[in-house]
Amino acid sequence: MTLACAGLIGRFALAVCGLQPTQPAEVEPASSQPAPPAPSGPQPQIPARPGAAGWGPPILSTRVFPEGVKTEDDYAAWLSDTATRLAREADDAREPATKVERLLTAANFILARQIEPAASRSLLGISEAADARSMALHVSTATAMLVETEKLTGSLEPSEELREERLSAWRDAHQTLDAFARALAAFALSANETPPASRPAGEAESSKPEADETDPQHVQRLAAAGLAVCLEDDRPAVVAAALLWQSVLFGGIGEVDRAMRLLPLATRSVGRAAGSLEFYARLQRCRYTAARDGDAAAVALLLQMEEQCIDWFAGDEPRQDEAIRTAALTRIQLLATWANGLPPDADTERDWCRQAADAARREQFHQHETVLRLEEAVPTLIGDGALGAVGHGENRKELRPRDSDEN
Repeated sequence: MTLACAGLIGRFALAVCGLQPTQPAEVEPASSQPAPPAPSGPQPQIPARPGAAGWGPPILSTRVFPEGVKTEDDYAAWLSDTATRLAREADDAREPATKVERLLTAANFILARQIEPAASRSLLGISEAADARSMALHVSTATAMLVETEKLTGSLEPSEELREERLSAWRDAHQTLDAFARALAAFALSANETPPASRPAGEAESSKPEADETDPQHVQRLAAAGLAVCLEDDRPAVVAAALLWQSVLFGGIGEVDRAMRLLPLATRSVGRAAGSLEFYARLQRCRYTAARDGDAAAVALLLQMEEQCIDWFAGDEPRQDEAIRTAALTRIQLLATWANGLPPDADTERDWCRQAADAARREQFHQHETVLRLEEAVPTLIGDGALGAVGHGENRKELRPRDSDEN
C-alpha cells in the first residue's frame, strides 16, 4: 500500500458519519432495463397488527463472546481492550521482525473481529447509527499499522533467525489484509453515498465518465477490483470473504450485473470452512434476486434456504436455528419491501405479505432473537496463539506459507 493511497483511504474513512451502509442493488437483469437499487440502511418492517406476536429487534449471536462477556456492549469493550493491548505490544517491540508480526496480528484482529459487529448488522439491514463511522475509524487504525508493516518488511532480509518462508508468509498476509482493508474502508465510505442507478448489462466501459481519484465511487471500484488477488487464494475463508465484499462493493456502485455473477447460487451447499461468510453471500444473492426477478422469487429462495440450513449446519443445532432466523429476517424485510411497493388497491396481496411476515415472526422470533453473525469480517491469518480460538475456527491456524496450509 503506498502512503498516498493509504492517506486517501484514511481521509475518506475518517470523514464517514454515522449513516447506514447501502445494500447492493440486485442485478443480472433479463432485459436491457437496469434493476432498481435495493433500499439502503435498515430494511423496512411491516408493522405488527393488533394481536400479532411481539417483534423484538434481532440481535447478533452471542456464541462468539469470550468467557465473562454477556452483552454486545461488553463484547465491543472486550474487542476494544484487546485491540489496544495488541497495538501496545506492537509498539513495545524492539526487534523489527517481532514488530512486523505484532503489527500484522493487531491489524488482522481489527479487520477480522473489531469491525465484525458493525459489518454484520450493516449487511443484515439492522444497522445502528454509529456503525459506519466505527468501521471507518477501525479501518483507519488498521491501515496505519499495515503501512508501518510495509516499511519494516521492506528492510528485512532472510537470515538464520528469520527464514525466507516466514518473511514470505508475512508479506503474503500483508497483501491480503491490505486488500481487505481497502474494501472495508470503501464499504464504510459507501454510507455517505446514494446508490447510483444500475447500468444495463453489457454497457460499454468506455461509456463511463473519466475516473476521479477523489470520487468515493472510484475508491469503491478500485477496492473491489483489488480483492481479485484474494480470489486466487487456496484458503476457502479468504476466497469467501473476497467474493462477499467484492460483490457488495460492485453492487453498491451500480455494477450489479458484475456483483451478481460473483455470488454462489442461494441454495448451493455452504462450505464448513467459511460457513458464515458463505451464508451471508447467499443472503446477498437473494436481495439481488428480489430486484432482478421480483420479491416473490427471492422469498421463495429464502424459504428453501431456511429448510436447507438443517443440512448446511448439521450437528450444530444452535447455529442451525440462528441461520434459519437470519434467512427469516431477510424474508420478513423483503416481504415488507414487497408490501410497501404495492399499489393502493392491492389489498389482497398486501394482506398476504403481512400474514406471511407475521407467521415468520411467530415461528422464528417468539422465544429467541439471535441471528447468525459473520463472526469474522475477514479471516484470521495470523495471531491464533495470541488470541485463542473463536467460533468454529476451521481456518484458524498459525501463519504459514500457502503451500503448507492444510486448507
